[in-house]
Amino acid sequence: MLCPDTHHFALLTITAEWKKEVMDEYAQDVYTIGILDESIKNMRYVVKEGLIYKRGKILLTPTSEVRKKVLHALHNTPLVGHLGVAKT
Repeated sequence: MLCPDTHHFALLTITAEWKKEVMDEYAQDVYTIGILDESIKNMRYVVKEGLIYKRGKILLTPTSEVRKKVLHALHNTPLVGHLGVAKT
């Protein structure tokens, strides 16, 4: 069964290392494979340089390791993260 669009996540920008990881993840996801090979035709998606964009954001698969890395990076940097449950 295809993954519904609502279970995919999005990024605004991406590093070269993460771009490769995202493209590798696309190759393992039935829904993103369908978008890339155009068997799923949906005007919401734009493919540029091997990445799938929706509303100007890079689409991530539901099980994306990149998504986990982004969340980790956002929560563990002093400028944008939080200090933990005890300090919140």
